[in-house]
Amino acid sequence: MTGPLQLRRLQDLGSCGPVEIARVATSAFSDYAVPLRRGPPDIENLVRRDDVDVGASLALEHGGALVGFALLARRAAEGRIAMMGIDPSWRGRGGGRLLGERAIEVLRARGVTRIVLEVLDGNEVAASLYRSLGFRPARQLVGRTRHHALPLPAERVPGLKLAPIDLAACARALAVHGDDDLPWQLQRIVSSDVTQRAFTLGGVAWAWLQTPSADSVTLRGFLVDRQWRRRRVAHELLAALDDLLPGRRWDVPPLIPAGAAADLALTSAHFVPTVAQSEMELVNRRRAPSP
Repeated sequence: MTGPLQLRRLQDLGSCGPVEIARVATSAFSDYAVPLRRGPPDIENLVRRDDVDVGASLALEHGGALVGFALLARRAAEGRIAMMGIDPSWRGRGGGRLLGERAIEVLRARGVTRIVLEVLDGNEVAASLYRSLGFRPARQLVGRTRHHALPLPAERVPGLKLAPIDLAACARALAVHGDDDLPWQLQRIVSSDVTQRAFTLGGVAWAWLQTPSADSVTLRGFLVDRQWRRRRVAHELLAALDDLLPGRRWDVPPLIPAGAAADLALTSAHFVPTVAQSEMELVNRRRAPSP
């Protein structure tokens, strides 16, 4: 494994598609405290859901083979390093810094003034790299789980019934009722994502789930109409979902801001912490001109 590493645009590396990215990602994240396995459908869903700019994303290659990558996302003047990984056998050669520095340059050249990313707690190597590139911690995002049933409240809000809705309707509710500072992954719902299902509780609360398996459900997100908050509607929504899909473990990805209303609602519904990550940001006060 001699010779320099080369940075290229991901789309210019002809052999680099979801299969190769998934291969490197799974290898790169295999030594996490909770190993992350990524298949080609996961990469395709990430690109759609998080507005990954394939034309801006980067490949780290050696001899024409992909050994690292950075998937870059953009929404107006906000950007995100949606996923960055290097094959473990190529670490320690400066590839992470090459990808990080170039990612910042590419996003700023596209008019981005704020870049965010997430680092799992305990990954001090990555956190140290990002700090050296100018990123600073913005907030803590927590994941939670619950293994036992959640009984419906004794005093229920009259007239609120759980019903399935299409993802487009849930996306419209999120646009109207979602908080302004939601983490990137919760800011929008892709209505064509066949891996998700959505529900509403009486048109005042909404939830979207990853397609449930026989033993678990991933709660991707939920929200309550601002006028109905502080009335235990979130608790009733979660209990109604539990009643609909009984006997399953409920998992919430580490995307809920610690101490936010949603986090407090999950705590009151007996969800316990699992993994957490730090959302880091890099703010450029001067807007770069669009190319």
